Amino acid sequence: MKNKAVLIFITIILLVTFTIIKLLQNNKKSNCQDIVAIVGAMPIEISEFLSRIENPQTVYIQQIPFVTGYIDKKPIVLLKCGIGKVNSSMSTTLLIDHFNPSKILFTGIAGAMNDTLHPGDIVIGTRYMQHDLGTFVMGKMVNWAVPNIHTDKDLPLYIDADKSLLAKAHNLYDFQERCFFGTIISGDQFISDSNKKRELNETIAPWAVDMESAAIAQVCFQLKTPFLIFRSISDSANDEAEETYTFNKENAAKKSVDMIIKIL
Repeated sequence: MKNKAVLIFITIILLVTFTIIKLLQNNKKSNCQDIVAIVGAMPIEISEFLSRIENPQTVYIQQIPFVTGYIDKKPIVLLKCGIGKVNSSMSTTLLIDHFNPSKILFTGIAGAMNDTLHPGDIVIGTRYMQHDLGTFVMGKMVNWAVPNIHTDKDLPLYIDADKSLLAKAHNLYDFQERCFFGTIISGDQFISDSNKKRELNETIAPWAVDMESAAIAQVCFQLKTPFLIFRSISDSANDEAEETYTFNKENAAKKSVDMIIKIL
């Protein structure tokens, strides 16, 4: 009789423990469903958002800080993903896995590939491509897609932005001066060479070039997370790019802040 009572007691404890764990998991999932992720590669790209966050809390995952809080009463998580395709891919994967954001909005600076662009102009990416992924044939780069790790079928060479977010951006910004929509390309290179710029324009003809967007696009595409990327022009990706980048980077980084907040 005593053994039976002990068994019943243990069963009740296990059931209560299981129920509590389940409730905590559901609560965590519920809390994360409406959170919006804002991502930038460098401190200057997220500093303005840090100053606007209410009730900031920092969570470290694999030593990477994620700042949660509220902007205009909307729950957000802010990430400095790091420069380059590997850093941004790793950080974004951790972001999606842990926080399950409803959407990811990337803010940052970029080089102008279209000559109509000037420092401070905004480019909202409609599609994204890695310009340094491919093979050289007769001295020229032939870009190709990589297989999807889930299906082994090739990913799209160009990964499209989320259609719903893009439509919302068109409604908000179509008539905004110096705001453009177009292709953004990425590679692990800071483009500051007029000949390289000419070569990329001859083969791809993008609007802007950076070092993270296409990598983040691939992660979001494969992990089924809506995303949209805003880039403010800091330089012209030509022989004078390093000088103009240094001069314009801080002002350019602030340009997309209000646009990001509008679309939260």
